[in-house]
Amino acid sequence: MNWLYVAGIIVFLLGLMASIALHELGHLVPAKLFGVKVTQYMVGFGPTAWSRRRGETEYGVK
Repeated sequence: MNWLYVAGIIVFLLGLMASIALHELGHLVPAKLFGVKVTQYMVGFGPTAWSRRRGETEYGVK
């Protein structure tokens, strides 16, 4: 496989994750501002790969 092909796939996936993260921030910020309890802010699907808890919210990547 050509390394440019692999690099293109990686850049696409990172861009997709950034897009999802920004979309979810659009839910998270107003919820926090209006006092709604937010237990998780995760980007991705499936089992949790990494997470960190700050206050009542767990932030992470799935």
